[in-house]
Amino acid sequence: MEAILSCRREDLEDYYGLLGCDELSTTEQIVNEFKVRALACHPDKHPENPKAVCD
Repeated sequence: MEAILSCRREDLEDYYGLLGCDELSTTEQIVNEFKVRALACHPDKHPENPKAVCD
């Protein structure tokens, strides 16, 4: 419980940054960026890339 209460915003992952969006992005923009990133990392699209694997 203490870890939750002492959590700081700076310690959290920047999910907007991972997608190339910001906090003012629309839901549609966020979904579109997610789809672009998902296809870029999908193992079926890049079988030669060992980093594009399912765990």
